Amino acid sequence: LMYQWGRKDPFPFKPASTLTNGTSGTNIFDADGSVVQITMNDQQATIDQSVLSPTTMYMRDDWLPSGDLQLWKNNAGAKTVYDPCPYGWRVPDINEVFKLQGVFTSSDVNGLYMTSGYFLPYVGTIRADATYSAIPGLQISEGIDATTAWVLRPDIQNISPINRGRGVTIRCVKYASEP
Repeated sequence: LMYQWGRKDPFPFKPASTLTNGTSGTNIFDADGSVVQITMNDQQATIDQSVLSPTTMYMRDDWLPSGDLQLWKNNAGAKTVYDPCPYGWRVPDINEVFKLQGVFTSSDVNGLYMTSGYFLPYVGTIRADATYSAIPGLQISEGIDATTAWVLRPDIQNISPINRGRGVTIRCVKYASEP
């Protein structure tokens, strides 16, 4: 699953999917078993619009014109209602992700292996032009500015800026103590 920075709703995506005519080639289903279509929209949206249209990916460098930096984590460091991680878990902050730099021991066509024995699969990103990029990344809760967020790039073992309109994976971290 991939998330646009700050949004609570995921977008399923397969590298083999072709995004044409404003729609994704990946099927997801509702509770009744009906196909739910993921649509691509080249406009920006408000937070309310994004919540009311969870299956619409707003394909701009930044999907949100307000530039809000507190969608997944507020100034006090608390998880917000937009954080897509389950109760007791949250999107990692930049300090936690900085600890991952340099801990990769090897890689192959499937992903990266860490010194701890964990494996981080390559899943890529959805670009703001609705194309797939094989460049892996993990979102971080903090934004840099009104249009840019941080992302861990395991392929270069570094943290880099990324446009908030891209769809990128999240790896939730457990709270040290329950919120």
